[in-house]
Amino acid sequence: MNNYDLSFTDILVDDDTIMVVGSEIDWGLYYNNYNAKILVFDFDGKFIEEIDFKFDTPSLKIDSLIYDGEYYYGVGLNDETVLLDEDAQYYYIRKTTDYGLFKIDSNFNVVWFEKIDTTVIERTYPKNSGSAYAYTMERDSYIDFTPDGNIVFSYNYKDNNSIKVYKYDKSGKQLFKSDLGGSEFSSTWDSDLVLSLVSTDDNGVIVGGYLESLDVIDLAGNSDAFYMKLDKSGNVEWIKYL
Repeated sequence: MNNYDLSFTDILVDDDTIMVVGSEIDWGLYYNNYNAKILVFDFDGKFIEEIDFKFDTPSLKIDSLIYDGEYYYGVGLNDETVLLDEDAQYYYIRKTTDYGLFKIDSNFNVVWFEKIDTTVIERTYPKNSGSAYAYTMERDSYIDFTPDGNIVFSYNYKDNNSIKVYKYDKSGKQLFKSDLGGSEFSSTWDSDLVLSLVSTDDNGVIVGGYLESLDVIDLAGNSDAFYMKLDKSGNVEWIKYL
């Protein structure tokens, strides 16, 4: 096994193996590309194999992955950095990042990608800085199956510090999108974050994390930990603070 500059994101376990989901990072003069991969181990920790995901963009990162016995479903991003121009002193670049839901077959080919958000960053970097690349605006995301066979996942919008929870069917059709939280009363990034998600027996979802904004409900104080129940249609049933 090689030594990786690897960003760990998730673990899948079956009867025989442990699959560590992550992304190798390729650092360039004006970019940083993700190479999504899985490292497979047995239960004694012995390395078995390395698996690359297959997608038609130079950069792919999977944040969270689930498997139904036939297909994998993951939430993450793909992006591309373009050198717009350069001169003796500077690189001028544009980085476009698409975020969304992936369906992936058993050979780790991406079957389809449903985009939910795009970020475009344009930057100028001095050539002598030693760090001439555009960081990806990353979002922490979590995913699960519901008992009725659909997919729920969370997505943290760093542009306005809000939380989105989505439900899709396995064909890629969106069933609901719930907007939770926001940044109207907060000036810091990541003011509202989902840090865990699990489906419920009634095909709803419970999410947990913390809130700093006042968009959902009045808070007891700043940066409150919370957990929240959404019904099968994405409506908030209740919210508790810790």
